[in-house]
Amino acid sequence: MQLEIDKLGLQFQVAFLLEKLNISGDELAEFAKASLAAFDDSDKKSDMALYLTGVIKGLSQDQDEIN
Repeated sequence: MQLEIDKLGLQFQVAFLLEKLNISGDELAEFAKASLAAFDDSDKKSDMALYLTGVIKGLSQDQDEIN
């Protein structure tokens, strides 16, 4: 149950960013990928890295559902 609530929270955050920044899901995914690439090894296991990874996976799943 908690995982479902967390997933909905993340979906809301991503939708809010897309609308507020007026960018596409692809643009946000590319930004998240570039951000992850810039992390050093100690940051790769951080909460932010986990969050960005979730954003990327979620956006790619949305694209797969559309296609």
